[in-house]
Amino acid sequence: MRFSSTTTNLLAGAALLASAPNVDAVRPGVRGLRQDTAGSADGAAASRLHEAEPKETSMKHGGKARNTTGSAHGAAASRPHKKQGESSFLRDLGQSTSIWNCFSKGNGAYVDTIEINWGHSTGAAEWACSEWRSECGDNGGCYVTGGCDLRTRMDGCSLDWSDPWTQYGRDHFGDACNKHDACYHGLSDDFWDGFNTCNDRFWDDMGSVCNSVPWYENWHCHTVRSAWGTAMNADPGRTKFSDSYASDRTWAEANCYRG
Repeated sequence: MRFSSTTTNLLAGAALLASAPNVDAVRPGVRGLRQDTAGSADGAAASRLHEAEPKETSMKHGGKARNTTGSAHGAAASRPHKKQGESSFLRDLGQSTSIWNCFSKGNGAYVDTIEINWGHSTGAAEWACSEWRSECGDNGGCYVTGGCDLRTRMDGCSLDWSDPWTQYGRDHFGDACNKHDACYHGLSDDFWDGFNTCNDRFWDDMGSVCNSVPWYENWHCHTVRSAWGTAMNADPGRTKFSDSYASDRTWAEANCYRG
């Protein structure tokens, strides 16, 4: 998950605010920061948040540049999911193991990527997700995407700066960042629901990390979490993240299929 230079400035400012004595004043929940762009008076214009920076400074996943310039979220939301035939996918597999990405049917969040060496069907993959991952089995099961391995699209918390606050987040939130990367590649039915679900899940995952650190790190951890949440859910950061989400959905529609 890579932030642009503009988002970097916002993050730095949020971290300074969060380091003030009254930290709770700058620690709003991600859901409280959410902007309802889909229902704004600007209509289609509000649903199309264009990336103004050049391609080389846009976010990247897995070493592949995200060309978010001119992305149209409304178009991405209305495009049908790519329906690659399951039989042709399996014919092209040419190996005894197939890879599937598990997404919760309950909240749409990415759970894990699994490999199976039997069945090789969406039904078998959904069964495996539910049996092997309690987050699927305990929440109504998981839908799966095949034809792609989302682990190749993860790049951790790849921020291009080295201050102590950022380094702490990079050291502690790596797994949360990777799940957030993968979640952006989900093929949910609604664009904004999918986007907000991934951000909410990232916020919750960072919170779980902060709740598990030693007591003397708790305040520091939640302060970094708050700064990152603010950058992700308040403009200009929200615009850049929604552009990244649109770019990742486009990639998933071209390379994955939903079972």
